[in-house]
Amino acid sequence: MGRVFNIQRFSIHDGPGIRTVVFLKGCPYSCTWCANPEGIKPYRQVMFSSKKCIECGLCVDAAKNGEVEMQGGKLVLHRERIRPSQLEWVKACPTGALKIVGNMQSPEEVTGKVLRDMPFYRRSGQGGVTFSGGEPLVQARFVDETAGLCKEHGLHTAVETAAGVPLKSIVEVSDNIDLFICSLTSTDPETYRKYMGHSNETSLANIRWMARYDPERLCVRSPLIPGINMENDQVEDMIEFLADAGVKYYDVLPFHRLGTSKYTGLGRAYDFAKLDPPSDQCMEEIRDEIRRHGMSTDFPKGLSNGHKAEIHQDFQLQKE
Repeated sequence: MGRVFNIQRFSIHDGPGIRTVVFLKGCPYSCTWCANPEGIKPYRQVMFSSKKCIECGLCVDAAKNGEVEMQGGKLVLHRERIRPSQLEWVKACPTGALKIVGNMQSPEEVTGKVLRDMPFYRRSGQGGVTFSGGEPLVQARFVDETAGLCKEHGLHTAVETAAGVPLKSIVEVSDNIDLFICSLTSTDPETYRKYMGHSNETSLANIRWMARYDPERLCVRSPLIPGINMENDQVEDMIEFLADAGVKYYDVLPFHRLGTSKYTGLGRAYDFAKLDPPSDQCMEEIRDEIRRHGMSTDFPKGLSNGHKAEIHQDFQLQKE
């Protein structure tokens, strides 16, 4: 079973073609700009939208531990009293103002939902399923089993990962994943620790290993956040590191503020709510620099079965 917090249909930015993205809860990082803050904690959480609340009080009547109450005609959540295992009171909400984020699903259940979009995958040529998060490889066994079922139906499979997991987690899913989309925010260890709450040593080592053994199944992408990784030559350092490592596919993504409402729903402040993303011109200039270093900014076009077999042998050696 896997803890899933969203299944997003018709995505065009999370792998080649039209994708269905399966978002899994739990992440070792705590990125301050994360667009999916509801995916960081591994347990169920409660999202609240005051715009949808009609102050009916049904949730107050259903709550057993004072998780929610009415104050001055407005609903107030006491998040310190909320227990992930006791969220029945949330289901009393008739408007969806209160929502449980994260539920256990089986590989078969998720695969069934993914297969509903089969016509879109076929139309786009190389669409398929992408596992994201959170950090999906925290739930490597679930990803492997679900991806395996999807591949039985001929689907292209991808996983979005920060690569800051033990190498064995990458190896565990290797037979059933066609594309690893690795996120790299900075090669500077201090930047990683300050803004992501984690060391980048494992991530950099895993990217180097994958670029050496499996360059055609690896695509690296970097979110560009003004004030964090666009200062002090950090972008240039990432480009040079990846080119030296042998990465063939690398792209940059502009920071966006689409996750702002999610922070509000979780009762959290978002420090980047007013930060402007880098300009289109800036992004294209960086992409030109990436290409000058011999890397493509596109996704890999796919592998032949023979090449896949060779790569699987390399991964098998790591397993043994």
